[in-house]
Amino acid sequence: MRYHPMHEYTRQLIASAPSLMDDLENRHSITGSPPDLLKLPEGCYFSPRCARCDENCLKNRPQTEIVGEGRAVACFKWQEILKESKKGGERVWTKQRRPS
Repeated sequence: MRYHPMHEYTRQLIASAPSLMDDLENRHSITGSPPDLLKLPEGCYFSPRCARCDENCLKNRPQTEIVGEGRAVACFKWQEILKESKKGGERVWTKQRRPS
């Protein structure tokens, strides 16, 4: 199964993960800080760590949308992010079968 990230936080997680294929210097840390689980943000739960967060994200919680077979996303900007990730040639994660 192949996919492109549709949420900014997912993009940041992928960018921060170490890889055997890339130089560690190409890794980036995730912006912001994790939300307090006892006092979650009013809007999107990921807003404290999202580089694309805006006023709408701070005040409103995005609804989960089914966007394909086995895929769902809760982000106001998912279409913009998906378009950029496909155009920019971001890392595509692939689930591969093990040889029998």
